[in-house]
Amino acid sequence: MSYPPFAAGQRILGSQLAAVSPSVAVKTTFTSRPSNTVLQDDPHLFLPLAAGGVYILDAALFYNGEYNAGDLNLDWAVPAGTTMRWAVNGPARGGQAVYASNSSVPGTPISAGTYGLGGVGTLTSCHPTGHIIAGAAGTLQLRWAQYTSHATPTTIHNPSWIRLQRLS
Repeated sequence: MSYPPFAAGQRILGSQLAAVSPSVAVKTTFTSRPSNTVLQDDPHLFLPLAAGGVYILDAALFYNGEYNAGDLNLDWAVPAGTTMRWAVNGPARGGQAVYASNSSVPGTPISAGTYGLGGVGTLTSCHPTGHIIAGAAGTLQLRWAQYTSHATPTTIHNPSWIRLQRLS
């Protein structure tokens, strides 16, 4: 079922076409966080949510940091009354040659590792996905920090992105 629903022969307005298109936020520059385990808003990766809207989330985060140190801790800030189930597929923490996919709800961060990174100059990626039912109108905001404090920064690079597709 598409959102919004269209009837045969219906005149389609520009606002209705805009509602069909996914919302996308793309990082325009990198953000580094050294020696910091306190989750903070990403300055680029946020999108509006309509009250009562149902959405599918997908994203690609391109990041780097010191091999097997610092890592990446992720969470989302959502409007009051919002229900969300999300997961991230990315390198596991601890220098293991495995990928992890963990499911969570907002307020319970998920971490991704820096396995396979050749240090600061080599990027890896993780891919958050999820389902959102917005309570109040507001903003879906990516929040992140290092999992373990480390002097070498963990950096999320452009063109990392998040995308929402409204279902209803």
